[in-house]
Amino acid sequence: MKNIFLKPGLLVVAVFMAIVLTSCMERITHFYDGPTVVEFKGATNSFSFNGDNFVTGPVTDTSEFDILIQLVGPHQSTPVNVSISMADSSTAVLGQDVEILTDNLAIPANRSSVTARVRVTAEHLVNGERKVAYLVLNGSGGVQPSANYRVYTINLEKREVILSGRVINSELNVGEPGVTITVTGTANVTTTTDSQGNYRVDGLLFRGNYVVTPSKDGFTFDPPSRTWNNVTQPTPRVQNFLAIPD
Repeated sequence: MKNIFLKPGLLVVAVFMAIVLTSCMERITHFYDGPTVVEFKGATNSFSFNGDNFVTGPVTDTSEFDILIQLVGPHQSTPVNVSISMADSSTAVLGQDVEILTDNLAIPANRSSVTARVRVTAEHLVNGERKVAYLVLNGSGGVQPSANYRVYTINLEKREVILSGRVINSELNVGEPGVTITVTGTANVTTTTDSQGNYRVDGLLFRGNYVVTPSKDGFTFDPPSRTWNNVTQPTPRVQNFLAIPD
């Protein structure tokens, strides 16, 4: 029996043909074959407020953002109506802390998504308070929300720095009214003590650096000023001063 040997050139051709035949074999393609559903794209957003303005968050200089709602499955020949409600477990209040600005939410026919415009505000939050909103997506007809991506979480927190204290007349041992309190540093604010010598400056930026300096003609003060750096606590920073007549 004769031994058959392929010449080097024929061997290369054979290998090439094997590769071509393999690549031409039927490929297995995976398709989504589950039910057609709607779902939130993304799961959470967090915001920290300074007063009624943003300190940190995914947006700046605005309290509004978009949430994407997408269709999973084949496009529909008619619009897919959806709505957003608030879960009872939320501590935020819908229409007060969180507002859905987009009316008549619907994924258009033969389209795959729609965006909902949302507004958040700290107007009703107390300094240092945290609230959470669990937005629940609702479908309609034969298209219902995905079990895994039906809830969108919004975390809200109001954090502002408060500086306060009292100025005491060293001779009379009573509060000194009309003392000018000047705050410099991250913010520049001026106020005066009331009839009892009290002062308070609020709405200051978190993580700021502040110097508080009292002044009034005819007096020197002990201490002359007070400095706070990188303030990160919502509780008031308190500094009292002694007003010493010249």
